[in-house]
Amino acid sequence: MDIPKRMTKMTAKYFYDKEIEIVRMTTEKDAEGGVIFTPGEVIGSFKGNVQYGNSKLIRQIYGLDIQVDIVITTDKAEVDLNYPIRYDGILYTVTDCKPFDSHVLIIGNKYG
Repeated sequence: MDIPKRMTKMTAKYFYDKEIEIVRMTTEKDAEGGVIFTPGEVIGSFKGNVQYGNSKLIRQIYGLDIQVDIVITTDKAEVDLNYPIRYDGILYTVTDCKPFDSHVLIIGNKYG
């Protein structure tokens, strides 16, 4: 379906109101030589509509057959799967990013 650009701009203006941060992870070695990953600097951000908290319902709505902790709809074209995202102080690993109707659907799980 061909969605007019005006519609996608209006959707973004009124629905994409949550700020999501893109975070670079840093690595350190502990005393025993193990690698510890910790959240580092915020390297970017974008706005989106966030759904989380009810994994079963989210999976039903979007027809997903995987574990889901967060679903974000946004007009951001690309999200690098190598960088975690942070919303409301919680870090998430992006497991998938796919075009979905008039927006992009970002799927993630709690980091760690």
